[in-house]
Amino acid sequence: MDSTSGKPENRPFRYHDSTRRERFQHSLFTNELSLEQKKNVLKNEYHIDISPDMEKEMEEMCNMSEGLCEWAMNKGIEQGIEQGMQQGKKQGMEQGMEQKAREDVIALLNFGMTEDQIAAALKQPVEQIQTWNLKEKKA
Repeated sequence: MDSTSGKPENRPFRYHDSTRRERFQHSLFTNELSLEQKKNVLKNEYHIDISPDMEKEMEEMCNMSEGLCEWAMNKGIEQGIEQGMQQGKKQGMEQGMEQKAREDVIALLNFGMTEDQIAAALKQPVEQIQTWNLKEKKA
């Protein structure tokens, strides 16, 4: 007997109504269960016999949800690729600009300018100029 309603308990597990409803909806709409598994859940846990028409509708619903999942996954991949390309462009530009600045520092040092003069001219901290100079000396 169900202690809240006095009606016979005819399900294997005791659920609160909201939990039972959520489980029912999850059983129908999840991609984690095959059509056969969904039919078994509906029959064994909810005592719902599946007619051929219902089975056909469930199969169509499963196919639609699989198609939707595939579309969403492809859309996510496209967005990820686009974001990756944008991020790659930005990093490439930053690296290119840093490489150019290092080359300029070396050229200016070879021209006879001091690190302080170069830092002032390029509006960079002296420490950055020294770092680029050290990297160039090691190369």
